[in-house]
Amino acid sequence: MAAAVSANADTALRFHAREELGVNPDELPSPLLAGGASLAAFSLGALLPLLPYLIGVPNLAVAMAITAIALLAGGMVSAGSSGAQSNRPTRLQ
Repeated sequence: MAAAVSANADTALRFHAREELGVNPDELPSPLLAGGASLAAFSLGALLPLLPYLIGVPNLAVAMAITAIALLAGGMVSAGSSGAQSNRPTRLQ
């Protein structure tokens, strides 16, 4: 079986991606969509700490509070979407 899979590089890549990584190479998302989503997420993340200054409240404490709240909310959303508990820190593997 291993010799048959390894005989063709494309077949070996598809087999290993599907069996070891759980990724179907035929169902990958669009790179343009992924790039657009990354652009939007990073732009929003960079804009949040600047909001107090943009609306006329030049206060570092307000900027830090907005950033802390956004980081906590993002972590909770990320934990909820991955099935982890949002009120408990996750251990690195």
